[in-house]
Amino acid sequence: MRYIAFIFLLSLLIPTVSYASFTYIKVTNTTNVNKLKKIKYTLSKLGQKTTHRTTKTKYIVYSGPYANNKSAKNALRKVKRYYPYAKIVKTNKELQSYKKTKKVAQTTQSSKNDKKYFVGFAFGYSSAPVSNSGQIDLFLPKEQGISYDLSIGLHLKESFVLSAGYLRVDTKDVLFDNYYTSISYKFTPFNNFTPYVGVLGGYSQLTWNRNPLDNSTTNASNKSDSFFGGTQVGGIYDGYEIVSLYVNYQCLFLNHATTVKTATQSSELKHKTLHNIQVGVRYSF
Repeated sequence: MRYIAFIFLLSLLIPTVSYASFTYIKVTNTTNVNKLKKIKYTLSKLGQKTTHRTTKTKYIVYSGPYANNKSAKNALRKVKRYYPYAKIVKTNKELQSYKKTKKVAQTTQSSKNDKKYFVGFAFGYSSAPVSNSGQIDLFLPKEQGISYDLSIGLHLKESFVLSAGYLRVDTKDVLFDNYYTSISYKFTPFNNFTPYVGVLGGYSQLTWNRNPLDNSTTNASNKSDSFFGGTQVGGIYDGYEIVSLYVNYQCLFLNHATTVKTATQSSELKHKTLHNIQVGVRYSF
């Protein structure tokens, strides 16, 4: 009887072992090996153990395994703050990365996505506040206009970007030609969107398209040179293979002065700040 009871209990356990399942969270997928590292880094900061599967075209990222559904649901609430399409999945065996498939995927990605350099173009709206100090009643130039930006850049490390560029601001009455370099810090990406902050500095030249005082007997300096520094903040959308979209705000601090003189009086027009809001596109290579 003892042997019969033992065999009966063993038969009850066998189905349980055969159909044991593992609980994971399927977080997201990516085709970029660098983004894969960022995703895993983000999950590790949330206290999640990660793994991934690779195919010929993409990496599929999971967190887990979890002991039960309750712990998986608690983790899912944290993960969804960064990856809103994450969901709980169950598998019959523990997930592992397959080395053979991984080599194929990495070889494919290294030829397409490991890009260190980029070129960019942006178009936007600008504001150039002006102040008048002096006795002459001057014509004040328009403060609003359009801007164009051409840039080249280099990804120094995973989170830093160095760039150089040319920024032109045109208010019709005055032109600003700005040559700059900048360095930016990229934060943790959220659903292919990466926010960043940075500083920039360079050289600016102001050119008037008209005289501040409509009188041929007076004279006004038609150009002004200034060095400048500034800050910028923005975000990059990396949802495409080698093309990124971005939005950027810049505030430049400069010291342009235009002096107007008559026989007995003088005045000075000053441009001390320049604000730019732009949208643009980058091509990585």
